[in-house]
Amino acid sequence: MTLSRLVLYSLGIVSLGATLSLAEPLTANASPEELDAVLRFERAWCDAYLHGDIDFLRAHVASDFTLTGSNGHIDTLAGDIAELQAAR
Repeated sequence: MTLSRLVLYSLGIVSLGATLSLAEPLTANASPEELDAVLRFERAWCDAYLHGDIDFLRAHVASDFTLTGSNGHIDTLAGDIAELQAAR
């Protein structure tokens, strides 16, 4: 996985976390422990991409996961896993 794609994924996940943290109706009833659990998972997801942890991705990411980059490129979980395997 290229560094630019890793940065893109990381930014996307961080943006998701920021969005969720600003969504008052969604977080108004969440405990600090629940919010912390979401952030811990986001970090683990980023680490999985960073370190090529394919087992984590298969266990925790939906098989139909897609990400459309700002350039219109569409990534899928299957494609990401193939790319991580090729980089080994």
